[in-house]
Amino acid sequence: MKKFVILLFFTLIIKAQADNKIIYGGFSYGSILPENTFTKYVHDRSNGQSEIDKLLFESSKKINNNSFKLSYELLNDGLSEKDQNVLVLALDDESIDFITIEGDNLTRTDIILSFQVIFFNTKDNSLTASIPIEVSKVLNSSKPLSKSKLISYVNLMNNLSSKELDLYSNQILEDYDAKNPSQLFKDKVVISNENALLIQSKVADLRLKRGEEIIGYKIGCVSKDTQKKMGFTQPASGFLWKHELYQSGVELNKKDYSNPAMEAEFGVILNRDINPDLVSFDYILESVQSIYPLIEIHNLVFNGNEPHGAELLANNAIHAGVILGQEHKVPIDNKITDLRLVYDSEEVDKWIDKKWPFDMLGEIEWLVKDKAKTNNILKKNDLILTGAYGFPVPINDKKLIEVTSSAFGDVTSTFI
Repeated sequence: MKKFVILLFFTLIIKAQADNKIIYGGFSYGSILPENTFTKYVHDRSNGQSEIDKLLFESSKKINNNSFKLSYELLNDGLSEKDQNVLVLALDDESIDFITIEGDNLTRTDIILSFQVIFFNTKDNSLTASIPIEVSKVLNSSKPLSKSKLISYVNLMNNLSSKELDLYSNQILEDYDAKNPSQLFKDKVVISNENALLIQSKVADLRLKRGEEIIGYKIGCVSKDTQKKMGFTQPASGFLWKHELYQSGVELNKKDYSNPAMEAEFGVILNRDINPDLVSFDYILESVQSIYPLIEIHNLVFNGNEPHGAELLANNAIHAGVILGQEHKVPIDNKITDLRLVYDSEEVDKWIDKKWPFDMLGEIEWLVKDKAKTNNILKKNDLILTGAYGFPVPINDKKLIEVTSSAFGDVTSTFI
């Protein structure tokens, strides 16, 4: 498919005028209705970027030359009146057939996708060219594949190559070390959320190999509004690192971060390893040793296309550090507390009537089950950031950062 797309572009170069540019318009649907198609399901799961769109996008960046210029302005700023030629990859038909081979206990699944590569002129709304492409894939299994099994195969097909995974992971880490995160996404790299998690895990492996230590996990994007903004249907998570853990009163330098932004939240320390098979809300509550108010530091930088979910995940959920307040033993009774984020004595965010333990521990069960999918177990003495109720707030020129809780105390830090 990738080779064919590149050849296709070379063919179109011949047709293009010397001073002309073609606007990349991405993936669309042609004569087929998208509802209930397998392709639409995969497309939606990828937050609006299908694997076909990714192949087209990545291939197109390799073939610009002196006689042909491919522009991506439509992805960012919309189409101007001067723009003329637009390229769209349109799905015309989708066929998924199951063929049972008697006696061999084998079912063959044929997936056939028929596309048109369409070029049209926006000034006179005319069709310039339409070139058909057929993409097929054959899967063999012992019985007909369910929809979930088909999706799992597609996810495997869509995974980054080992070379791409290494390349992207190393760049993510190099950019983070240089205090200039997410430069990778300035090139409008398109990856799925699943691939972003692979990058996050690979970067964690690289950090472990050079001697860093994981001390727990953060939960992010717990609110439905934030999930919608990121293109998620569930929370997100990231790793916590020992050398990025600070105590209340610490003085930090803004130059060590990129657009530093803070969240007010709570963290808990676990008193035992968590068994995913036993997990429940009561089990989680019994596993908490202590609770802390805290400030979570973020590099609030997004360079890619919206929604930014994959970019967030690849960058360790944009986590850059945590500042702990005083330890509090787990309350015996239910408590109600407020939580306030204050910059230079000015309240910038607040929440009232937050309930212990329900509002603080509600997403840890999700974290346990999610980490268990990759054989990661929450362990005794792990620090778990239980999730903020809002979105990170940039500090800009502010210096004194405070988080206050009427039930669990305060935490402060100065950024110079």
